[in-house]
Formats: sequence, structure tokens, C-alpha cells
Amino acid sequence: MAVKKASWFEYEMKVIGTFEKYLSQIEPEKMQEVAKIIVAESGHKIYHYTLNLLQKLQKDGYYTLAISASQQEIAEEFAKKYKFDDCIGAACDVEKRH
Repeated sequence: MAVKKASWFEYEMKVIGTFEKYLSQIEPEKMQEVAKIIVAESGHKIYHYTLNLLQKLQKDGYYTLAISASQQEIAEEFAKKYKFDDCIGAACDVEKRH
């Protein structure tokens, strides 16, 4: 049996497609619960320069906006942790179940 070799791009697109397919099936309450766990466990992973700059800008009265490719629920938890004024994350349609 021949094994098809995929390029890195093809692999990434397959992974992203799989994430998108199944993320839409997660209930919003569950996504929020998971987002809190993710930020609690990994939210400390921020560059020192970035954190110092953020804190300086906040101290100086600037409006701070976190922009992330992570799901909105995760972006919101991260933004809360670092006291951003607002945030924008990726949106995912939730499939309706009957």
C-alpha cells in the first residue's frame, strides 16, 4: 500500500479544517470552562518586553486592545488576566442541536 506524502501546508490545512469542524460542536459554556483552564495553566507565557510595555501603556492611560487568533473565549480570559480594556478573538459558529 502506497502512503501519500503531504506537504506541510496540506497538513496544516487538514489540522485547521478538523479544528474548525469540531470546535463548532462545543457548547459555549464548555468552551468558557476550558478557556479558564487554558489561561490558568498557560496564561503566564508572555514575553517580558510585551508585558512591561503593556503595563507602561496602561499606567500612562492608553486604551489597550488584545487581538488574537485564539478563540474569543480564550482571548477574553487572557485579556482579563492582563487587564486589557477589550479584546478581539476568533469567532466560531456553534452548531444548533435539537
